[in-house]
Amino acid sequence: VESFLAVPLPETSALLAAVAGVSGDDLLRRRVAREIANRAHPLPGWLAGLPHAAAVPEAVQVTHVLGDADDVLVAVTLPGGRALTAVVLIEHNLGSIVKDAFVLDEPLEDVVDAVRAASGNDPDMRARPLAPADAKVRIIEAVERGAMTLPPVETDTWPACRPLVEWMAALLPDGGTGYDRPEWDEDAVADLARRFRASPFGAGVEDPGDMLSSLLWFGTDYGPGDPMRWSAVAAEILLLDWIPRKIMADVELLRPAPDVLRAFVRFCHHERGIRPGLTEDTIAAIDEFEPEYQQLIRSDRLQGPE
Repeated sequence: VESFLAVPLPETSALLAAVAGVSGDDLLRRRVAREIANRAHPLPGWLAGLPHAAAVPEAVQVTHVLGDADDVLVAVTLPGGRALTAVVLIEHNLGSIVKDAFVLDEPLEDVVDAVRAASGNDPDMRARPLAPADAKVRIIEAVERGAMTLPPVETDTWPACRPLVEWMAALLPDGGTGYDRPEWDEDAVADLARRFRASPFGAGVEDPGDMLSSLLWFGTDYGPGDPMRWSAVAAEILLLDWIPRKIMADVELLRPAPDVLRAFVRFCHHERGIRPGLTEDTIAAIDEFEPEYQQLIRSDRLQGPE
């Protein structure tokens, strides 16, 4: 900013207007406004008028039935009527953090249609209206959690567009609510375990080390906090990272975990009414991960408190 202030060119004036426009620093905004006024460079009306941009009074959330992530879409209207729409991907397996985001100079409804088309009109994807105040909280909290995550998540557009996304979110109304993490008390978890073991899905499943309890612990305390939500991504995290790293037990007790998981996934998807094709995709992923899992639990590695 200091270098732009020191070089009075139309290009630096435009950059200063953009930086000040998306900044939450009132002192910087006033300083830049004085400098631009003194220079008298002609700037596009939408750029000079960024402080007067307004949030579109609608937002949309695109979700998948397995709940790995949401796309939260919000938009603003620039002076002169041009629209900007932000698409923010919030990943729940990693703690509801921003995993990717980008901004398009298209109206909200057009971007929603494009997202639907990009998914091939997937029947397991649902786009629904979201209160703009709720969208604000969900985006801001996901950005903050992502900023504390190590290693940081980086893509071609994130966190490069973070200032723009935060500016757009700040224009949305206050008073919203974030994601509601499910509460599973001991009785509810015990009842879930009992129902599974009494079901046809749990019949005959070998589990001498009670790996089911570990699956329930993972489901309730990690990710989005729902022990009945299972996808290929959740299975990968469980088998290729969480169990080998967190659970200290003999190989013979850890070995049956993929079998227990397959049976539990079928039970949970049946109770939730998940489409059979998605269930089979998740089971196929577990089959793919099992050889590496079996190798991991037999390897020298840091475990538990280590």
